Amino acid sequence: MTTSAYIQFLKTRHELDVQTLFGMPADERELLEIVAVLAAQGKPMTVTQFMHLTHLASPATLHRKMSNLLEARMIVLVHEGKDRRTKYIHPSGLAIDYFQRAGAALAKVAA
Repeated sequence: MTTSAYIQFLKTRHELDVQTLFGMPADERELLEIVAVLAAQGKPMTVTQFMHLTHLASPATLHRKMSNLLEARMIVLVHEGKDRRTKYIHPSGLAIDYFQRAGAALAKVAA
């Protein structure tokens, strides 16, 4: 049986996840991916917007997941501009490194 490129990518990403994410639950990885995509588009998510992702989990669970991501140093909260009341969520350097490595794995499989 031949293995598809996507299956090869998943295998490589799983190995990367074990090395980098240290057993992060899939729902936290999904939240991290949402944060990273919006930040990459130049539209970082606010904490309030994060808490409104109720299609993924309850607000209490989202708060706990955000705390877990902060504790794992995968996201950082940043004030932008003069309004100190609004906090924006950005992927940390550690998360950016993870996404760059995952992108390299995808490019390798696609080549």
